Amino acid sequence: MKAKKREKTLFFRLMILILTLFSLLTANAIYYLYSRNMYVERISRVKDLAEENAAYLDNIIAFRYQSLDSISGFIASSEDKNIFSRLSYIESIANLGGGSVALVDEAYNIYSAKGVLGKAQNIDLLDSCNDYQTYIVEEALGGREEGYFLYCKRLINPVMLNGADERIKYVIIARKKSEFVDVLQMPYFEEGMESLIARESDGSILYTSQNSNHINDIGGSIYDHVKTHSFRYEGNIENFFSVLKSGKTSSLAALDGERPYIAATPLKNTSWIFMVIINEENIGRLSSTEFPIINLLPLAIVLVALVLLLILAIFVLSLNQRARVEKEMHERERVNLEHTNKVLRKAAKDAEAASKAKTDFLSHISHDIRTPINGIFGMVEIAKRHSDDKSRILDSLDKIGSSAEHLLSLVNDVLDMSRIENGKIELVNEEFDLEKCITNCSEIILGQIKTRDLNFVKKIAIEHKAVLGSQLHLRQALINILGNAVKFTSDGGEIHFTISECSYFEGKATYSFVIKDSGIGISESFLPFIFDPFMQEASDARPHYAGTGLGLSIAKKIVDLMGGQIDVTSVIGKGTCFTLTITLDVVDTKEKEQKDQKEREIDLSGMKILLAEDNPLNLEIAKVILEDERCIVTPVKNGEEALSAFLSSAPSYYDVAILDIMMPIMDGIRTAYKIRSAERADAKTLPIIAMTANAFEDDIKRTRDAGMNAHISKPIKRDVLLRTLNVFYTQEKDRVNSSGLEGVSIFNER
Repeated sequence: MKAKKREKTLFFRLMILILTLFSLLTANAIYYLYSRNMYVERISRVKDLAEENAAYLDNIIAFRYQSLDSISGFIASSEDKNIFSRLSYIESIANLGGGSVALVDEAYNIYSAKGVLGKAQNIDLLDSCNDYQTYIVEEALGGREEGYFLYCKRLINPVMLNGADERIKYVIIARKKSEFVDVLQMPYFEEGMESLIARESDGSILYTSQNSNHINDIGGSIYDHVKTHSFRYEGNIENFFSVLKSGKTSSLAALDGERPYIAATPLKNTSWIFMVIINEENIGRLSSTEFPIINLLPLAIVLVALVLLLILAIFVLSLNQRARVEKEMHERERVNLEHTNKVLRKAAKDAEAASKAKTDFLSHISHDIRTPINGIFGMVEIAKRHSDDKSRILDSLDKIGSSAEHLLSLVNDVLDMSRIENGKIELVNEEFDLEKCITNCSEIILGQIKTRDLNFVKKIAIEHKAVLGSQLHLRQALINILGNAVKFTSDGGEIHFTISECSYFEGKATYSFVIKDSGIGISESFLPFIFDPFMQEASDARPHYAGTGLGLSIAKKIVDLMGGQIDVTSVIGKGTCFTLTITLDVVDTKEKEQKDQKEREIDLSGMKILLAEDNPLNLEIAKVILEDERCIVTPVKNGEEALSAFLSSAPSYYDVAILDIMMPIMDGIRTAYKIRSAERADAKTLPIIAMTANAFEDDIKRTRDAGMNAHISKPIKRDVLLRTLNVFYTQEKDRVNSSGLEGVSIFNER
């Protein structure tokens, strides 16, 4: 009995010892991981700080170089050849912020607005300036604030000016060092933070912050200072210099002294580096992990030990109840397993339903795409067989056009749904006539039912017609729902399209669009899923009613993006009613009427157009449309030919350039950039229109950023093309040219 008691006591003592050692090792591991993560975070913060401030310095230097370019151009081109009056004028209009401008001739004489300043002392510095160079010079010993930054440009073609002994060879802007103080000082660090500028080649210190307490040896090497430290983790001085010489930001954290964190990054357009040094006691101001874990380590060890001892006590007390606990655990595991299986079965069922919906969609869309394609091939064959029968050819062409329109609508539905699902659709806020938009929708639907026995009734009761919004997407949502009404309503039925203005308040009007049909209806069980993508109600009528099944999904997404609401009610065999409620901004009708009048007055006779299109068929179509309007067209096959035609033409010869985007050799985007950057008077004013199959919002943004003035999507629509050209040629032309075409953009719908 005593032997068993001794064995039990020895066992518990051994367990306590093991648990104590384990707690110490665990606490040590936690401390190491925490310290390592804190090191990585702080190093990253210091690097970010160095890069942000270096970028600011780079911007200052780049701006000064741009100022030098402007001053150099003015000196070379101005009719006033007197050197002193020219310098006085430059300083009066330039934003130098207390700085000054000086010129140096080939004999190194220095000239300012106040007169001749004598010979340059640092001739070797000037000779080292091949294009642009920045220098730091001191005017008083030990006085960092009394020094200057000199921004120097060497003139490729020296200029002779009245009052100068020799030709002017250098242009210099002198700025006090104080313009860098905000970057180097970093006032939110009172102590323990230093910044400096040094030469990249040898680390010679050129300029330091005022709060620098340790590194204030102007002319000394910061590299020598860094080499005096030892560093944490994998940090080493060789790697620090290697990364810095490669043009990237380099960083280290020291172990000795005040344990500083160091980060350095090269400055663009100079041979300098910018360096930040922050002591460890101040690094917490940059880091989200400010409380030192070392203060919590003893408490953590005690807590871990107490927890482990408590676990041991519980283990001892529950030793006799082990069987019951294991049984309860097994029961819980069984319940959890059943719950998990239930969740997995539901997820599998949902995934199977989604997969089936996509499979059904692919099957349906494959059938629906082949149907118009087969129709196109068939009509082409009939036209070939009856080439001498004009009526048969025209009938075949009408049917080919109808099939092509249907095929395009299928492709647009799939692409639009993909864009909406990926969040890439953007609503364009443009001015449009709501009544005309509704009329346009009605005309499209009337075109669809001209061979059907359907009664289409349209009622419009709105007071404010000129609105701001996305006309393209509103029309798309309405046509999708109206198209479904036509599709699912049998001959002899009715479709009612009612639009009314519900309310008006502070420049905003709320409109109601009601589309009601007497079609086959939708079952009550399917109504909750009617707006889900890839979902179509199972029906024997499916082979008769072709389509992607995405129209309602797209309409719902568009209405949601416009901040509106869409409701639906339906009864099987009696019909369906959709109600869209949307609020739009109201605009001044007078301005809209003036714009509409100008659009109706289209006369493009004699308009000279540079047309770039690599596809022969598209080129022929556009050329025929334009020549029918008596335009003078210069056709080219790629951007390189377009650029050559523009540069070889007389100034202002072309009234407009139409560029395809996807072209070989040189695309439309690059061509537009080349034209805009050409050194010609008409390079900035020539209207450039993108005519491309790239029809989404980000494609339109790319053309705008390239300097184009309009965007027309393929397939080419004659009225859209002519209305767009009219803006740049008739009455609108004078207004557009008077503004230099900058900021003018006319973006048209698909």
